[in-house]
This record gives sequence, structure tokens and C-alpha cells, in this order.
Amino acid sequence: MTRQRQGLLAKPGSSQNSVEVAVLQALFAVALLTANRTSLKFLDPAVPAVQATFLLYLFGAVFAGAVLLVRHERRQMMRPQRDAFLLNAARAVFAAVTAILLILALRSGSIAGVTTLFYSKIVFLLVLSRVFLGERGSPADWLTAAICILGVVVIVQPENLVTAQTLLLVLGAALSSAALQLLLKPAAAVQTPILIYFNLSLFSSALLLIFAVQNWVTPSLADLGFLAFSGLASCGSQVLLARAYSAAPASALAPVDASQMVFAVGVGLLLFQEELTLAMAFGMALIAGGIVYGGLRRRSPSA
Repeated sequence: MTRQRQGLLAKPGSSQNSVEVAVLQALFAVALLTANRTSLKFLDPAVPAVQATFLLYLFGAVFAGAVLLVRHERRQMMRPQRDAFLLNAARAVFAAVTAILLILALRSGSIAGVTTLFYSKIVFLLVLSRVFLGERGSPADWLTAAICILGVVVIVQPENLVTAQTLLLVLGAALSSAALQLLLKPAAAVQTPILIYFNLSLFSSALLLIFAVQNWVTPSLADLGFLAFSGLASCGSQVLLARAYSAAPASALAPVDASQMVFAVGVGLLLFQEELTLAMAFGMALIAGGIVYGGLRRRSPSA
């Protein structure tokens, strides 16, 4: 058992999970998230978004299942879910909607713009938590949300080349992702991150199969490679982020989380020749500042 629990997938609370290791895990996870979105942007637009999402989650389920088998967690994979079946199905719906909308947004907008606007999820998460869970966000949380809204408003100005279609797609993906995060809370208390991702990917791919086959387009080997890599990157990033946040305070990881925008801007400029205006850079700085401020305020018991 000790060999199975070592490394980046070590059990929370072990000596491996110091704050320094958690920061490195989060940084690697951010890089994988950027690589995931980069792969999706390279996809041939002829491949329907539903089919691309189905294949992404199918590859994700294969990778997560392989990790579980290596870690000898086959019993957990095959254990009947019973009461969790409907909950897993609901998670699958929100996961599928999030991925489909993000793929469509990446086809119509820049990777930097999509990544940055997706941070509106912070606002949706606060509102949904208040409405459905009765959780009152701290003043620091609401101030962070307000700063993020201001950053989004700056970015969506017409001269920043963010179309209304892209904006609506990303906001829809952010709302769906926030709902998914709330639904994942109960599972986080009783399941490992890799098992959560396996169930999510398995249910999502099963759900999407029905719709994917109706307008199936045979993908090229390049597209299959992009989707396989995207599934691997998605699986790895989710597990690493879960481990990082279980081992380190949010204040230590907030700057790393905000670095997603830096990665996205770099990829957009180098690979896609995307334009970065001064107003877009200012909006990104506002959102990054809000995230870092919120993380630092959480360190204080009075926040």
C-alpha cells in the first residue's frame, strides 16, 4: 500500500503534500489545463462539438481507469453506485455541457479571452452556493467576485474582439461548471479525486454516445491525438488540483490559479497569433488581482 500512495497521487496529509509540493502540483495542473484547451482549439471544426466531447471523456475514462487499476482500486470502480446514480448522471450533464460550450467558444474566440472570461465562474459559484446551499460568502469573496465582474466588463468591450457569441458560450460554460462543482462536493468527502474523475468521464461519455453517433464524422488521426491528449491532460489536471487544494491553503495557490491567464496569453500569441489589446491586458490583470486578493484574505481568520 505504501508504494501505491507515493508520488503526486499521494494520500492527502502525507509528507509529500507540503505547501511547496502543492504549489508545484497546482502549477503543473495549470499547464495541463492550458494544454487541454490548446489541443481543443487545434481540432478540426468539422468534428461536431458533441462528438469531440464524447471522445474527450471516453479517453479520460480510459486513462483514469488505468490509474485505478494500477493502484489496485478495481473494487471501487465496479462498486454499484445505487444512491449515487442520479447524482452521477446530473454531474455528467453539467460536465458535458461545460465541455461542449468551451469547445464552441474556442472555435469562435481566442484562447486567452476564453480562459479569462471563464473566471466568471467565481461569481456563479458564489450565487449558486447562496441560493442552493445557504452559504454566505465572506466580504472578501464578494469583493473578489466584483473585481472579476469588472475585469470581464473591460474585456468584452467591442474593440477587444470578443463577440457576443463567444461571451454567451463562455458564460454558459462557467455557469455549468459552477453547478458541477457544487454537485461534486458530496463525492469529495468519500471518494478519491481519480475515482471522481473516472465516474464523471464514464457517465459523460455514456450520456453523449447517443447524440454523438447521430452526426458522426470520422476524425483524422491528428484529431484523435488531440482528443486523447486532451483527455489525459484533463484527467491529470483535475487530480493534481484536487491534491493541491487538499494540502495547501487557497492563499498559497491563488497566484498559481491566476497564472492560467499568463499561460493562455503566451499560447495565443505564439501558436495562434492572437491579438492582445491593452484593455484586455488590464481586464486580465483585474481578474488575476481579484483572485490573489481573495486567496490572501482567506488566510486571515477574520476574513
